Amino acid sequence: MTKAQTFLQQFMAHRSVLPDLIATMKDKDLSFRPWDGAMTTADLVWHILSVSHSMASAAATGQFERITDKPDLTTIEGVQRIVRERTDELHNLIDAIPDEQLDATIELFGNQVPASAALQLLKDHEIHHKGQLFVYARMCGAEQMPMFIKR
Repeated sequence: MTKAQTFLQQFMAHRSVLPDLIATMKDKDLSFRPWDGAMTTADLVWHILSVSHSMASAAATGQFERITDKPDLTTIEGVQRIVRERTDELHNLIDAIPDEQLDATIELFGNQVPASAALQLLKDHEIHHKGQLFVYARMCGAEQMPMFIKR
């Protein structure tokens, strides 16, 4: 098993909860923001997805690639579709990273780090913001919540 595949096993245990968490919400909840200036639910989901791609790109190529084509996230069905699509793309991107690349040094936020550090930051970022999304869902009235991880 490659280092990327080992990482994917751990990461997907977290990412695979995202669709279940989103399913606890309604279309109207996508525009919810807990305070002025906070991200909306839809923006938070997009932030999770887009930053994950950027961090995986950094690990794969050494370049922090931003996704600028934000999709329409006004329905739960649409959000679920985008989560599936972006998760498949992310999985394929990470799975293709050879072990040698993960050991290579890249620049990340002004620091020289092993490319594998970008994947660790990706996972930490996902966990942090998924936790926020759990709070958003509760504040929007969700009662039955998924477990925070799937094994």
